[in-house]
Amino acid sequence: MKILVFSDSHNHAYRIEKALLNETEVDLIIHLGDCISDIQSIQAKYPQFKYEFIPGNRDYNYNIPEEIMLEVEGKNFFITHSSKYFTQINLNHFFEFTSNIDADVILYGHTHVAKKFVHDGILYLNPGCMSSPPNRGIKTYMVINIEDGQIDTKLVDIEYLNKKSSSFNRPMKLLKIDIKKLGCTMLVFLAGELDHQTSDIVRTKIDGELISNAGGIKNLILDCSKVGYYDSLGIGVIIGSQRKFAKLGGKTAVVGMNPQTRRVLELTGFKGIIPFFDSIDDAFEYFGARVPLCRKISPPKTEKRATKIGIQGHLTS
Repeated sequence: MKILVFSDSHNHAYRIEKALLNETEVDLIIHLGDCISDIQSIQAKYPQFKYEFIPGNRDYNYNIPEEIMLEVEGKNFFITHSSKYFTQINLNHFFEFTSNIDADVILYGHTHVAKKFVHDGILYLNPGCMSSPPNRGIKTYMVINIEDGQIDTKLVDIEYLNKKSSSFNRPMKLLKIDIKKLGCTMLVFLAGELDHQTSDIVRTKIDGELISNAGGIKNLILDCSKVGYYDSLGIGVIIGSQRKFAKLGGKTAVVGMNPQTRRVLELTGFKGIIPFFDSIDDAFEYFGARVPLCRKISPPKTEKRATKIGIQGHLTS
């Protein structure tokens, strides 16, 4: 089963057509809103395909459901534009709602930023946009293949379809997040890549823990020993977290950061502001905590309740 997913095309139907002509053996085409007149024009021109679409916040006077649930190859797909959940700000309201629905996969748009992650056992997919990605980003759509119950996804850069190769269409990596709490300290274990695709999810997870433990968390330890790549927005999450915890009167420590990235941070003026350590024990000593307590803390060996975030490219989940 092959599915093409588009969102936020905003009067760029020709890009959808370009993508469609690039693909073969397509079973279903989904549009997540803004503007569904684009996909309707494609449907009129290529009626041989099956289509599903919902309106976005820029689609007016359409007498069709705002959200739908589809069963595809035994999987429940919940489809929403997501604007009413304020996903352009953060995902907290979205998570509150979707935790109560029986879905295996949630497709959402509106943010113009491509995402793939698992939260509380549900796979969330955002194909990005075909019109105006933020920060002059990449115009994308998503290809979903389902075979033998396995969901395989690929994010495609529309600008590279007629070119021989693209660094964008590389194998998709994961960022795994697991959060633990010990006393007044939040421990965040990261593994994968921390960049523009994943940074806001890390921020949302940390903010959510602070809200749910209001007044009970003071310090932060970021275990980055398994992070292989950072970009400026990924570094920004670390710096922003340090500032946030400083306002709470607490401290932030980073554990296991690779020497190259650590050197960049030190050269940009953060030496002495964000302390770096080789072990969690050393970080707890910096906080003044008893070392024997933290010897029980280690990176998670299971993926239970971990958040997996897909970056650009291709991943089999």
